[in-house]
Amino acid sequence: AAHAARHDAATGLPNRAAFSDELCRFVARAKARGEPAQVLVACMPRMQDLVDGLGTEACRQVASVLAGRLEAFRREGGLVARVSFDE
Repeated sequence: AAHAARHDAATGLPNRAAFSDELCRFVARAKARGEPAQVLVACMPRMQDLVDGLGTEACRQVASVLAGRLEAFRREGGLVARVSFDE
């Protein structure tokens, strides 16, 4: 139950709440080391078009594949999260 509350059901990635908490810690660590904190936000504005055209399950599959690909490129200490339907 605790895992489900902090992770996206479609991708298994941390959700907005988990991302927000981790982002605060990430920025604090970078600041303490005197390093810049870098954040990349990828927006997929046409996700609703996928749902409308292919259905919810196809959209979940696309999100899951994309999550896996982003995780494969994540550096140690990095975080990939799904913070909303199209991000």
